[in-house]
Amino acid sequence: DSNNLPFILLSSMNFMGNLMRRVLSGDVSPDAVLEVNVAAFANVPVVAREEGLLLYGPTRDDKYEVLLQQPIEANSKTAFSLFRLSNRQSAQERFIRLREVLAPLVSSHSRPDMCNQRTLQELLTLQRDHPTWQAAHIAAKMGYVELLTLPAVQKWSNAAELEHRLTPLHIAVDEQRVPVISTLLQMGVSRDAVDNAGNSVYHVAATTTKQIIELVTTGVDSRLLNAPNNTGDTPLHLACRADKPDCVTALLVAGADVNVAATTDSCFAIHTAMAADSATCAKEILSRHPNMLHVQDMKLGGTPLHWAKSKKMINALVELRCHVNAKNFEGRTALHLMVAHDRLGCVMALLTHGARCDITDNVGNNPMHGVNSLPVLHALLVFDAPINAENEMGETALHCMVSSSCTQKKEMLQAVHALGAVRCMRHMSSCGSACSPVGTNDGSLPADRHAAKERVRSHYDNFLDDAMFGMQGAASGANADKLNGNVRRSTIVSGRRWHPWAGADRVAEGSATTSWRQAHQAAL
Repeated sequence: DSNNLPFILLSSMNFMGNLMRRVLSGDVSPDAVLEVNVAAFANVPVVAREEGLLLYGPTRDDKYEVLLQQPIEANSKTAFSLFRLSNRQSAQERFIRLREVLAPLVSSHSRPDMCNQRTLQELLTLQRDHPTWQAAHIAAKMGYVELLTLPAVQKWSNAAELEHRLTPLHIAVDEQRVPVISTLLQMGVSRDAVDNAGNSVYHVAATTTKQIIELVTTGVDSRLLNAPNNTGDTPLHLACRADKPDCVTALLVAGADVNVAATTDSCFAIHTAMAADSATCAKEILSRHPNMLHVQDMKLGGTPLHWAKSKKMINALVELRCHVNAKNFEGRTALHLMVAHDRLGCVMALLTHGARCDITDNVGNNPMHGVNSLPVLHALLVFDAPINAENEMGETALHCMVSSSCTQKKEMLQAVHALGAVRCMRHMSSCGSACSPVGTNDGSLPADRHAAKERVRSHYDNFLDDAMFGMQGAASGANADKLNGNVRRSTIVSGRRWHPWAGADRVAEGSATTSWRQAHQAAL
């Protein structure tokens, strides 16, 4: 709008005026790179000079200022002011540091584009944030390949900076600077250096790309590739945790050993992939090393299925024929753990793939003893979990619910009482009114017990319909997992006291749903 033009011009002039006043009044950061007129320093003493770097001071406002002259061929009347300090000694110390790091980079004709305000600001910020970095570290960070071959820069190509012990190769890999990595490797830099965290360049590369891993691992000693860092992880563990299947593949091709366990938690890479819910990484490992499907972690003895965190992961492992009822060192199956962690999707996946609800751990607990939510309880009850089984301390699932802190305890107690849960045979100190042999609380069921049971039955019917629908989907899927001839493993539940179906054909006809309802209605 032309009516607003005077206002816009006035605002712009005010902005420029305020900016100039800030510069003149010293509001600009002493570390900001500024373009200044060289003539303004004609009468200012030169404290130090080195290859285009000049330390002036004191200036008219009692500052010590370092100027970087522009290349001679630029024939410029301006220079770049790199910093302005009040203390002479501090200015001299910083000048010396800049002379060592900056001069090899900006004095070269290889990168004339470096002499601009933006690039110089980035470079100086890096030098200030990482005071022990050398010219090669900065060149690697900023991707200046041409500068790495200069003698003044190349001499630092294997140097580890003092703060984190990073080499230029560490930095180039972390920044994913492929040309820089290639140049450093062609120069013959060492690949066996580790930083303060114990990370080699292979650890850093593990979460980058397949191309970078292939670059840094060419001709590498596999012992270096499988060495753990300070947290006990090998590069393969890190790639799995970051869900990087291409990196996992590249590491395996390069010689990464799947049988090397992390030194802190004794987990193999396959378990790390499970914990990260990375089905793609798990499949990459298992496709090359199928024996890892049943390997137990060295600390708890769990199979990969124990480490799964999603229905997708469980389905993938079962398709690969992972033993669904395998126990860990504590005697717990994957179902025990998924119930305890309240992962309903995982619980349903395991149940529909044949996980048994009656398997007990080393102290006699079946999965029902660890229930802490109503939906998971419903899932177990639909699949005929034993309600009244006792553990070695004589505790039933009802007793465990009473002494738990479940948020839906009232509804859970209603459900198990409606299905015939018996009270404790003897009163224990941890008993409550809902499980004590002399108690009267049954989950605060309404007076009309028949109506309450009908509501419970209706809820189970709906829940079972959902479960069976999911199983029908599995039965009609393209990936058929044959077991014992013609029966799909993904659609049969075995080892039940009630055996409502024999195969996918009966599931599709709905006979399983009918017989299961009849059994539960009889129990009610």
